[in-house]
Amino acid sequence: MPPTVCLGRFRKIPWQRMLTLCIAGAVVCLLIRGHVSVGKKSPDTFRSVSQEEVKALKITSERPAVGTTVNANATGEITILPTASTAVLHQKGVAKEWGSKRLYAMNSPILRYLSIAHDDADVWDNLHQYKFSMNSDNCKGWASIVVIVHTALYNAKKRQKIRNTTSVCDTKHGSVLTVVFLVGQTNNASLQTEVAKESQKYQDMVQGNFIDSYHNLTHKHIMGYHWVLSHCKNVKYVIKMDDDVVIHVANVLRYLLSNPVPEGNIMCFVVPGSRKSSAGKWAVSEVEYPFVTYPPYCAGFAYMTTLSVIRNLHTASTYIKSIWIDDAYATGILALASNTKLIRFPDGQYFNGLSKPPGRYETEGMFVLYRN
Repeated sequence: MPPTVCLGRFRKIPWQRMLTLCIAGAVVCLLIRGHVSVGKKSPDTFRSVSQEEVKALKITSERPAVGTTVNANATGEITILPTASTAVLHQKGVAKEWGSKRLYAMNSPILRYLSIAHDDADVWDNLHQYKFSMNSDNCKGWASIVVIVHTALYNAKKRQKIRNTTSVCDTKHGSVLTVVFLVGQTNNASLQTEVAKESQKYQDMVQGNFIDSYHNLTHKHIMGYHWVLSHCKNVKYVIKMDDDVVIHVANVLRYLLSNPVPEGNIMCFVVPGSRKSSAGKWAVSEVEYPFVTYPPYCAGFAYMTTLSVIRNLHTASTYIKSIWIDDAYATGILALASNTKLIRFPDGQYFNGLSKPPGRYETEGMFVLYRN
């Protein structure tokens, strides 16, 4: 109906006109209020995010479960892969949530380069879609320190050596410290059977849903963080070490009682300014990492930190693309992204040698790295 006809009718019927004007006024008022509320920025938008807020942010509990698919590579090995479609959609929400909280990424060309695209997320390192075919309840109880050990499936003797050297101290100190061994999967049926028997006997092994290989060490590293955050919510300290390290538990407890690791720090043997290898065993491609050096990182044989730092590193891994050099990624790049500081082991607290260490390290040192 033409507008002039409507206006004519309003003049003839005043109550309709008043009703219409009231409705129109209410609608305009609502539109104006809505515009103001949309355009208005809350105070939180403009202030910096505090470290405590970053530490308190938890993402793992919100992650959806996804299915699995089977993928065969060129050698015939079969790897179980989570289907990533649902996880990637969730990752977009995580990235949006973290958009205003990436406090340090803009200050580092390394972090800017490795900031992930939505379609480039790794289902393990970024989306944390881990499944455990073997699991452990070793954190159940009152343990205040958990030791996560990176071990190869075939290194049963090394695992037993760690069990033997920690058992006496475990008996003396009760359940203050517990040890868990991290492994991946294998296509060797007989090896898998042996590892399954070992796990059933000792109940201290965690097996993730990726092939256990040298180039999958970053998967194992982030899986360890994920497992700790899921299963060890009451621990104070987390120690990561390799299976060629012997930990002297009594010395660790004695040291931590008088020298607690400060929050926001990792105590380790710090590797400063290590150059990237472009050839050989530790080669990394230009596409994966185009920079000459890595940020300072911890030598992976052993390091100690707090549960809150593990949470921060795990959270940072949701938006930082991974490289396969796990030490440089986990304790270098992720430490940079989460503003985690690296502090050196005090003198005499570790030993790295080619032969049997001096006797004094059995009474003074926390970690002994054996190269034999």
